[in-house]
Amino acid sequence: MRILVLCSGGIKSACLIGLACKEIANDVPKGEVRAIFFDHGQVARDQEWHATEELCKHYDIRCYAVSLPTRGGWMPFKLSLLVFYALHLAHLMHFDVVYYGAALGDERAEESCEYLKRLQALIDIAQPTFLKHNFQPAPRVEVESPLLLLDRKRIIFMGTDYKTPWQLTWSCDQSGEIHCGLCTYCKRRHEGFNRARISDPTHYRSQF
Repeated sequence: MRILVLCSGGIKSACLIGLACKEIANDVPKGEVRAIFFDHGQVARDQEWHATEELCKHYDIRCYAVSLPTRGGWMPFKLSLLVFYALHLAHLMHFDVVYYGAALGDERAEESCEYLKRLQALIDIAQPTFLKHNFQPAPRVEVESPLLLLDRKRIIFMGTDYKTPWQLTWSCDQSGEIHCGLCTYCKRRHEGFNRARISDPTHYRSQF
């Protein structure tokens, strides 16, 4: 099985890579995990890319970097765009599964269970229309969000069991040498470690 993981360098991405590597551990040499990082003009692009590179080095996997002509920040349908782009690449490069990191507690409507259920239904309708060069139906690529029913506390529990290197990850939506400690993502990160009763290895400019 070949798994392509959407990776932004954060906690969910790191846990997904660990999960994917565990999934293919008994499928060597056929099994393979690769990450895909999207540059869509986000403020913390450099920090996210560095974290992604470090995670890929840690797990000894390759990473693709893709630049999209979009503005920074959260734009409408961003997750849908990234999932469909990753699905397109997965077909081109013969991956079996695409993992992406939606999780319980994500607040945007596009990350809700209901939205993602409808997105999956659209994928199921559209995917059979993908064609190879010989005009035969392309093999199906599964699109999965394994963390969808887990909150950050449980994600951190799971990742810790997988020995995930949390110190390599980046969650802050601001640029800088360390996490700001003020943005929503920093607060969620710190709260997740606190609720899991696991030491937070993160350095924050503003302490909680």
